[in-house]
Amino acid sequence: MYEKVMIVEDEESMFDYLKFGLEMFEYNVVGTTDALKAIEMAHREMPDIVILDFIMPGIDGFCIARGLNTSNITRRIPILFITGKPTEENLRKIAQVKSHGYIPKPFEIQDLVKRIKRILSMRELVKQTV
Repeated sequence: MYEKVMIVEDEESMFDYLKFGLEMFEYNVVGTTDALKAIEMAHREMPDIVILDFIMPGIDGFCIARGLNTSNITRRIPILFITGKPTEENLRKIAQVKSHGYIPKPFEIQDLVKRIKRILSMRELVKQTV
């Protein structure tokens, strides 16, 4: 079974880059460019991990992460932020929510895949010990 990765990224070109790149590594990719649909989609799709852009119009990644973390349905789904603006304030906000950190844009898809594999393998180890 392939792991399901959910992408929440408002920039179409970056969304397409992520989707294509992750599919090349045989991930089952779902996602949205509309941040307002992210929490509903996560409830419906139940991804293994969420790749979440931090800065988006309407609602930012911090608010989406808080919503995912407070829902009984999605609170165990790992979140990895991506951001083009790793400012001190943004990093402080990222540290305030349960996440697996961030990757600064731009990045190579292979680096993202390494992080995803590490996060999912840690998650599997935790499942086995519980």
